[in-house]
Amino acid sequence: MSKTLVRKEVFCEMDDEEYFSHPAIDQSQLKRWMKSPRAFALSRLNQDEPSPSMRFGTAMHSLVLGKGPRVEESRRGEEKQKGTVYLSSSEYSKCRAMSGFFPEKIFKDGMSEAVMIAKDPATGLTLKGKADFLPYSLDADGIYRIRDYKTTNKERQAFSKSIFDPSLRYDIQAVFYMKLFRLCTGYLGPLGFQFVVQEKTEPYSVGLWDVDEKNDWVKKSRAAMELALRSLASFKKEHGKAWEKEALDIDPIFEFDVFPEAWQSRELYSEAL
Repeated sequence: MSKTLVRKEVFCEMDDEEYFSHPAIDQSQLKRWMKSPRAFALSRLNQDEPSPSMRFGTAMHSLVLGKGPRVEESRRGEEKQKGTVYLSSSEYSKCRAMSGFFPEKIFKDGMSEAVMIAKDPATGLTLKGKADFLPYSLDADGIYRIRDYKTTNKERQAFSKSIFDPSLRYDIQAVFYMKLFRLCTGYLGPLGFQFVVQEKTEPYSVGLWDVDEKNDWVKKSRAAMELALRSLASFKKEHGKAWEKEALDIDPIFEFDVFPEAWQSRELYSEAL
């Protein structure tokens, strides 16, 4: 793959404040829509304070990707500076230890924190995503893989159990980012997604989980994503400018359900192992 696919004219850089304020739909919001319109509206209209877990994840992303807010140890009475993540002493020490054991070659020769924004021709929705890492070249097997960094309290081998966790739905993230990458670049070659998973306990081991477009579960997850986008676009068109506030009034028990039946969930899980 030529470096021209990963250039600033295609992928822009934004800090978190600018990115989150952009009105396009991201994968996290889409997953909220799949839960209920009210959950979606709350995620669009309310900017909650990040939880300790989210702050830790943001700090680790900054340290291993080499881009993002500064990471500092919190001290009582210290003035909070914009663009800085403050962690407790124990979390700060852990972040430093984890980043020290992270293999630098995984996020080398590519663009970190690359913002993708494109209009979906099928629905008219503008979509956005912030890829952790876009490499400049294909992998050795000829597949281009978008890389995403995750931390886990479990052993890295157990990560596949998280892919279809209803509260996480990492499968939707993977297919959403692959769709957005193709929309941004027009790339038609083999495309994949790779989760880079690091344990939060010693020895802070790192594992790689590849998502192949040809897997049956990927096809099902893509179909679920497309159905959700169509449903969201239809709702937006029906309710006009007040569509986000209208979504707040819809009962959380929502008739739109893209999640598989119980037996299908077991099938998808077995295919992911």
